[in-house]
Amino acid sequence: SQERVSGNPRSTVGTLTEAYTYLRMLYSRVGLPSLDSSYYSFNHPNGFCTKCKGLGRTVEVSINKIVDRNKSLNEGAIIPGDGYVGGRQWCIIKASHYFDMDKLIKNYDEYELDKLLNSPPELLEAYSGEIVDRFTFQGLVYRIKHRNTKVHRGPTENDYKYFDFADCPECGGGRLNSQALLVKINGKNIGEVGNMALTDCLSFVKSINLPQARIIRPRLEMQIRGLIDAGVGYLSLNRSTDTLSGGEAQRVKLARQMGCDLIETIYVLDEPTAGLHPRDVDKVVNNLRR
Repeated sequence: SQERVSGNPRSTVGTLTEAYTYLRMLYSRVGLPSLDSSYYSFNHPNGFCTKCKGLGRTVEVSINKIVDRNKSLNEGAIIPGDGYVGGRQWCIIKASHYFDMDKLIKNYDEYELDKLLNSPPELLEAYSGEIVDRFTFQGLVYRIKHRNTKVHRGPTENDYKYFDFADCPECGGGRLNSQALLVKINGKNIGEVGNMALTDCLSFVKSINLPQARIIRPRLEMQIRGLIDAGVGYLSLNRSTDTLSGGEAQRVKLARQMGCDLIETIYVLDEPTAGLHPRDVDKVVNNLRR
């Protein structure tokens, strides 16, 4: 299938293949055997950074992606789709009576803008004759950050487009907590190895000559080499799949299939080398033959 891979920021090149699983096992066996592999997983509470929850990036509000400063609330200043004029969220903002609905956002003072964006939930009442309507007002940004539905706890995949990301100041983009990042093999913690270009990562893994690595290392080498042979050796294991181009995602998926051990399986590959450099085509063909 040539469909794009999931845009989930928790999905990485390493998790889409089995490479990061073997890297975690390597660190749990060689680095500090008292910590099992879950302590090196950025998708597990034992391992993820407590500040960024394993994303490796902190969410910084991009005000210009949330509101159009050159419009008023009555003119549709709210950019996220659920804040359209006349919709439930817009009506809640209007019913709060906190804002001049005709005032341009760029003319809001600091207090008004903070109230619109960052207010925590507040139960309010609106009266229409004898009818009392109780509703919860909360800031636009606060609401997105703290979504809590049956499906999502926190921002949805669609919400991430309204924010800017920066490397987490606590884990430095390593995605893991300080306990996991203190563990080093040959002077490198797992976050640093996960952020290496795959070509450098392979050299690092090959340099580990400890007895505990004897079984795991060949499997990890094979996974990384498969990615390199698919022509994406410049990527890293921690690279989020939502940042991959279509061609990169295609090659990572191809490497994942070539690195699995399924037998008696027929693969139908529709133009698997489309867009690849001729030298990469040779690598893919050799892998397929193997």
